[in-house]
Order: sequence, then structure tokens, then C-alpha cells
Amino acid sequence: MLITLVNDTARRSKNPGCQLTSRTFQDLLGGAGTALRPLEWGFGRRLQSRDRNLWQALGTGRWLEQPVLRALAETEYGPGAVQSCIRTDCVVFQPEGTVSDDADPLRILRFLSLPLWCALHGRVPLVVANGTFPLFDGARAELVRLLLDHADRAVMRDRISARHWGVACAPDSAVLWRGLPQTADASWLLITTAAESPPETDLAIGRAGLDSARRLGLRPLILGKGWERMAPLRPEIDAMGGRILESTLLDEVDRHVAACRLHLGGRYHMALLCATKGIPSALIRTNTHKNLWLAEECPGIRMAADPAALTATAQALLACPEDAILADIVRLSDETRSRLSDLPLLRRREPVPPPGLSRDLSRRLARPLRRDLWRHRLRTLRP
Repeated sequence: MLITLVNDTARRSKNPGCQLTSRTFQDLLGGAGTALRPLEWGFGRRLQSRDRNLWQALGTGRWLEQPVLRALAETEYGPGAVQSCIRTDCVVFQPEGTVSDDADPLRILRFLSLPLWCALHGRVPLVVANGTFPLFDGARAELVRLLLDHADRAVMRDRISARHWGVACAPDSAVLWRGLPQTADASWLLITTAAESPPETDLAIGRAGLDSARRLGLRPLILGKGWERMAPLRPEIDAMGGRILESTLLDEVDRHVAACRLHLGGRYHMALLCATKGIPSALIRTNTHKNLWLAEECPGIRMAADPAALTATAQALLACPEDAILADIVRLSDETRSRLSDLPLLRRREPVPPPGLSRDLSRRLARPLRRDLWRHRLRTLRP
């Protein structure tokens, strides 16, 4: 069986959390006799293409028709992306946490272009799994609902999303990670940044982490995506015998996290990595509801109202038993495996007529595309 994995994040070298979720998801999908073909999204950068056919297709305003979606999908996911989805046994789209609360309809369309093409015009089974969407309503919800309604299987990685979008929950595959266990003499405090937060928020997290490390007699360890934002605290970190780990490779991150007693910050996947070792986390809210779900699901993960409240939240978590945290991971792991165990049983499908979009969504897509089209024309006119 050949599975094409759309929006694979295993090669996002600066984000160990993305590496964690994609590596575990690949392991889950890639059983005996199964081969995986990963496709990555270009984060919208590829729309600056000089491809005249793309701009002509987008200019028609028929966003969901086969030629338009195909042209956009091959710009966003690379030439040959549609062919890769045609010549496969199953397409699995991993939304991950790529769409944030502030995403506009055009960004959503660009991200969903390839799975939408598969849902509306493809004949291969389409599965949406191992990801989340913000709790959109109105025009921004329209494309997401269209995708979920026309997929052969759709599950969200957290129960908050699952309830909102009316689908089942298969918890994030990161719960399947089996790295190094927590060391017996764990003496570090892991401090992480918050996704898409302003620099001053990350510095406030860092200061709260240093305060907690002093109170608890632990050494501060800064790692993960965005560690550079805490570089101004380096002299204080060094004076406390702490460290800023500049490597963001998952296996090295795992080795250092195993020496931690506690995690404080905002990184969702670092909290899950810690939980697989029985390490508790104190978190603040970030760019979506994802940390709220972790706190709702796992007693070993708690939310702080703001960075100033992290110290008290972290201290309270020291009483949380390691066995209770690991039991939650086992429960979530079993649920994830059971939800995605029957993909080989899915059968080929027939294309569906593309539905019409609401006037509000069409207007909100057309306005920025018109702007980008003129920018594109001006660039091509320059000598």
C-alpha cells in the first residue's frame, strides 16, 4: 500500500515539535507493506510564482473547479503534487497546527488546495488526521467544513476541535513517542517559547522560568523553536549553571528533556514530549486552543493565566505523580491507534460536483488575490 502524506512536517529542522508529530505519524501509518510518500507545504511562499496559467486560473474566481484548484495545489505543494495524489492508494492530509487563529480565507484556501482537490476531484480515498483547525465560524469555516464533509475519514487531534467541527478525536500522534525515559537525577527546568507570541511574551516566560528555577533549586534549560528570543537572558542563565540548547534536532532535544524535572512555557509539542516521560508542564495560551486541550485532557498539564502566573502553576505541578501522567499517555495512545487502524480498508471514490461558495467568502478571497495579481504584473514589467 502506498500512502501520500500531505503537509508532512518531519523536515522542519527549526521546530522539534513538528519533527516529533510527523515522525510518530509516519511510524503509525507505515506498517508492514506500507510505503509513504511525503509532500510538504511551502507556507504560501510559492504563490509568488511567475506561472501565467496560475494567475489566469485564479482570475476566473471559480475557486473550486478542477483546473483552478490543481494550478493552486501545484504552486503550493510543488509540481507533480497532484500526480502524486493520483498515483497512490490513499491520501492522508495532516493539518498539524499549521493554521492559526488569525489566518485569512486566502491563506486557508492555499493550504487546503491539494486536499480539497483530492476531496472534490480525486478518486483516491482521502483521510484528514493528526491535526487541528482553529474554532472558525463564518467565511473562514466554510473551506474547512467543505474538506471535512467530503473526506472519507476525518478526525481531529484534540477534543475541542473535534467537538467544534463535528468529527471524532484521534489524539496527536506525538503521544506515541517512545524516547529516553526521565533520568533518575532530573535537575533541569525546561523553558520554552510560545507559538506566534510577541518577543516580550517570550522574555516574560523566560524570566518566570528563571524565577521558578531559583525557587525550586533547578537549572534552567532553554530549547526548541524560537530559543533565540531568550538570548538576552543568557548571562543570567549561565550564572545559574543553565544552558541554551541551540540544536533543534529531535533526538538531541529528547536527550536533554529526559534530564528535566518540570516544563514551563508555551510549546504544545514539548509538553507532549515531556508527558511521554512523566514530566509535568505549566503552559500559557498560544496561537490556538491547543494548550487548553492538553490541560483539559491531562492533569499533569496545567494552564497559567499569563507568564507571571507560571511560577505558581509550576510549583503546584510538582505534586503530580509521574505514573498518572504516563497513564494518560497510554490511554491517548490506544485511542489514536484504534481510530486509524483500518485505512487499508478504504475504497476508491467518485469525484463530486464542486459546490458554490458563499458571496462573503468569494469576496474575501478575491480582494487579496486581485492585489497580489497586480503586484505580480508589476514585477514582470520591471526590466
